[in-house]
Amino acid sequence: MPRPRAAKQSTVLRRRQIAEAALRILGRRGAGALGVVALAREVGLAASALYRHFAGVEHVLDEVIRLLGERLLENAAAVCRQTPDALGRLRLLLDRHVALVRDNPGIPALVFSPDTLARRPRRRNLLYQAIRRYLAAVADMIADGQRAGTIRPDVSPRSAAMLFLGTVQPAAFLWHLGGRREPLQAQTDEMWSLVCGALSPRDGRCRDQLSTP
Repeated sequence: MPRPRAAKQSTVLRRRQIAEAALRILGRRGAGALGVVALAREVGLAASALYRHFAGVEHVLDEVIRLLGERLLENAAAVCRQTPDALGRLRLLLDRHVALVRDNPGIPALVFSPDTLARRPRRRNLLYQAIRRYLAAVADMIADGQRAGTIRPDVSPRSAAMLFLGTVQPAAFLWHLGGRREPLQAQTDEMWSLVCGALSPRDGRCRDQLSTP
C-alpha cells in the first residue's frame, strides 16, 4: 500500500520541481527560451522523462500558474498565523508578495508577457481564478479588521483588497520593464503608507510596525 502513495508524492514533487525550473528559465531568458530540452536540463532529467509528467511546455506553464496561486494563498495563511492585527497582516503580506516577485523574476515575465497568455483562454482563466482567490483572502483580512475596529468600516473589503494589490502590481511591472533596476521594495513601501492611511480609522492610526499580538 505505501508504494502508490509514495509514487504519487514523487510525481507531485517532480511536477513542482519542473514548474520551479520553468520559472527560473523565464526569469533568466524569457518565454522564448522555454523548451522541453532546456527544462529537462534545468531539472536534471532526460527530455523524454519530462513527458512522463507533462504533455508539453504549455502544460508546464499552466502548472506554473497553479504554483503561483498556491504560493499567494500560502503567504496569506502564514501572515494570519503571525499576527491577529489586520493592518499588520497586510503589511506582512505586502512584504511577502514583494519577496515572491523579487526572488522569482519569472513571475512577472510570465504574467506580463502577451506571448504566454495570448490565445490561451485556459491559462488566462487559471490566472484569473488564482488572483480572485488571493483577493478574497485579502478581503477577509480587511473584513476581520473592520470587525475588530482597526480598519475603517465604511470601505468595501473587496475594493480595499484591489487597492492593496495595486501597491504591488504597477511597481512589479515597472521593475520587470526596467530590467529589475527599479527599487521595488522602496516603491511598495511608499505606496503602503498611502494604503494604510486610507484604511485606518478616522483617528489617523497607521503603523509601519506590527502591534504586539
